[in-house]
This record gives sequence, structure tokens and C-alpha cells, in this order.
Amino acid sequence: MSGDEYGYPIAWHTGSMRGTNTMLKFVPSEDIAVVVMINTYSDLRQEIPRDIIGVLLPDYGEKWAEAKSRQGGGDREPFEPGPELLGTWKGTLTTYDESIEVTFTIQEDGDVHVDMEGQLNTLLNRARFSDGYLTGTSHGTIPSGDARAHPHNISYKLLLSEEMLSGYVNTSFTTGRSYGNFSSYLKLERVPDGT
Repeated sequence: MSGDEYGYPIAWHTGSMRGTNTMLKFVPSEDIAVVVMINTYSDLRQEIPRDIIGVLLPDYGEKWAEAKSRQGGGDREPFEPGPELLGTWKGTLTTYDESIEVTFTIQEDGDVHVDMEGQLNTLLNRARFSDGYLTGTSHGTIPSGDARAHPHNISYKLLLSEEMLSGYVNTSFTTGRSYGNFSSYLKLERVPDGT
């Protein structure tokens, strides 16, 4: 993936497997490459590379320090959805053996309510809209035999295209004896106002 961070073009990729999380980050214009591997799931995978780049590029470091102080130590800006996202989106989550109805309600205050058929309404955590994709995580259970076999986290990456949000929903789990990921497809269409 790529984007701009604190005035510099950045290319990056993450990875994970049982017991490890990694981040590979490049600043091509400055010939900088940083690799971080940690043995737990945390925001450190994001923070440590920025700390290192901030030492090498002082202007980047100043902007990163300001962002951390605004967010109480992290760099995640509050989610502020634009008009293209606001409202109610309804559709279907499809797994290899079952489908359920899903509704996202995206509010002006940045809260995104996720309502999966037959489950409690929950919030989309760590919501972000970047490069046309709405991403985040939520609690819940993906309705497939394999996913139901283990407690899991749910993450979303949905592409906005006109009046539709679609993409993958990923479950990830780690138990004492195994780990894995299962992906499903989610397609949501905007509900017209007043319906």
C-alpha cells in the first residue's frame, strides 16, 4: 500500500502469523526502509516505524510527535465521514455456506453502527476512510462453520463505488493450538433518505 505521511510519500505492507506482527515501511525519496516485528498485537507495529523515521527525518518526526500528543500517544485521527458515506447502508454478507443481512449506519459524529442479522448491534472500531476504502473492526460472529468454531475478531475493507460499499470481511483467530483467517464478501447499498 502507499500514501502520504507527514509530507513524505510512503510505501508499506503489514504481515502477521501466530505470535508475530510485522511492518515494512519505505520512504523511497529518502532511501529509507524500516522493518519492525513484534510478538504481540498492538499499535506498536505502527508507532515504532514512525519513531524511527522521525529520528532520520526531523520534520517528519515533529509532525508525528504533534499527532501523537493530540491523540494521547497514537496517530489515529478521529473518523469524520463525508457526505458520500453518511446514512444507512444495507446488504448481505456471504460466506461459503451461509448469508446474513447486514446494516451499517454511519453517523455525522463518526460512530458507525454495525447490525448483523441475529446479533447485537455493535460499533465499527478504528473506522477510517482512505483511498476510497472504509476500514475498521467490530465484534460479532461470521456465520460459517469454520469461523464459528473459534472466537474471532472481524475486520472490514470496503470499497466505495457510487452508492455501494463492497469488499472483504476477514475473521482472524488464535487459540492455544491453532490460528487462521477466513474471508467473506460483504455488499452494502445506500438506503435512500426516508425509506
